[in-house]
Amino acid sequence: MAFKSEFMKVFKEGLEPYGFQRMKGTDFFGKLINNEILLYVSYKQYSPPDRGVKAFDVIAGVQTIYSYDLTEHQLILSSGGLINHNISCVDNIRVYFEYTSETQSDAIDKAFKSMMKVIMPIFEEVKDLPSCLEYLFTFNFGWLHPLDKMFRDSILLIVADNHDSFEYRFNKAKEERLKFYNGNESNPVYQTWLEEFPPVLHELIDSRDRVWASKELQDKVFSEANRRAEINKAQLRKYGFDI
Repeated sequence: MAFKSEFMKVFKEGLEPYGFQRMKGTDFFGKLINNEILLYVSYKQYSPPDRGVKAFDVIAGVQTIYSYDLTEHQLILSSGGLINHNISCVDNIRVYFEYTSETQSDAIDKAFKSMMKVIMPIFEEVKDLPSCLEYLFTFNFGWLHPLDKMFRDSILLIVADNHDSFEYRFNKAKEERLKFYNGNESNPVYQTWLEEFPPVLHELIDSRDRVWASKELQDKVFSEANRRAEINKAQLRKYGFDI
């Protein structure tokens, strides 16, 4: 069986009991929560040089009807980097799943079990917009830009009525980032992140607070949120969701 056919068969059978469905016209499986939040799973294939094998990774993410857009391209871009790294490191395997024609079935089965072990617990924590925001903060902070330009997913801070200091989320993000570097606090990349992240976080908080202090800015944010919601609902209907 071709790789795509087998992957889709295994993941369809495994994900449907959890409320996921094949998204029409795509290689994605998705689940809608409260008609606002999209959980999704797919794969990305690789060809590692000089290894004589093929490889793939499981990609997954969380987006909302208030996201920049929900096209396939955007879903791939916004799939959480730490999720992908963590799933690929389950049981100390490589950062992707290698396979040959003889080992393809085993690799896909291992990928599904790893996805259930790593990604499903994360998905189960996403129940509403505030918890979706926490997911983005922990696993995909790069999608939260200062609100001034209303780029990507930052408007969720306002739509989700967020007013907190982010101290708890910052500490959780540090924990997850440290896992990424196998607990090595002296890792130079981790140390650079610790230095560079707080100013970016403060800029995000300041931009959010400026919106809360201005009725005019709030109106602009909610107008943009409504515009995106209508476009993204139409996209979700194309994928086969009843919304």
